[in-house]
Amino acid sequence: MNHIITDRNDVQIIANFDIIGYDHNNIQQYCNNINILVFLHSSNLLNYLHEKKFKKAYDNIILLHYKDKFVEFMKDCNCDYSRYIPETYDLDDIKYPCLMKPKDGYGGGKIKILKNQEMYDEIQDSNNYIFQEIIYYKYTSVAHILCKNGKIIEHIVYTILTPYHGYVKRGSIVNYTSRYFNDVELNLFKKIL
Repeated sequence: MNHIITDRNDVQIIANFDIIGYDHNNIQQYCNNINILVFLHSSNLLNYLHEKKFKKAYDNIILLHYKDKFVEFMKDCNCDYSRYIPETYDLDDIKYPCLMKPKDGYGGGKIKILKNQEMYDEIQDSNNYIFQEIIYYKYTSVAHILCKNGKIIEHIVYTILTPYHGYVKRGSIVNYTSRYFNDVELNLFKKIL
């Protein structure tokens, strides 16, 4: 996962910027031109933010990086976005089939579909995962947002047709179409900023 943050004291947030679908060199050049640092691992970014005392950016990267924290934010944000969040199950009340997602993963890594209780019983570290209802949709999307000083300066969504029922995106997507964020998506990120 790549994160981007401006190298200035007045930075507020740079959201997860998962570099998928285009050349890293282009992103590096773009960021260099507007005086932005690129971090290739979230742990490096979080350490940098903590050391430099970028409290707002640190809190928001944590919010976007940890799925359980983002789910709670979406439930509590007093907005109409909760309909976009799949139901998250308590460990003692999981409905099958469900998605098992690492709380701090990215790029689809380690996401599994659990079909039954027997699959759950094989998990040794269930406290490191969230379990959510599966929402089947004909499109799979990856979104990128770049903010500077609390203002969204770049945003894009890459979309592919979901190849088959039960597909879980892992890593890069290819043969995509792209579009800018719609008003609902932009308003959600403005709430985070």
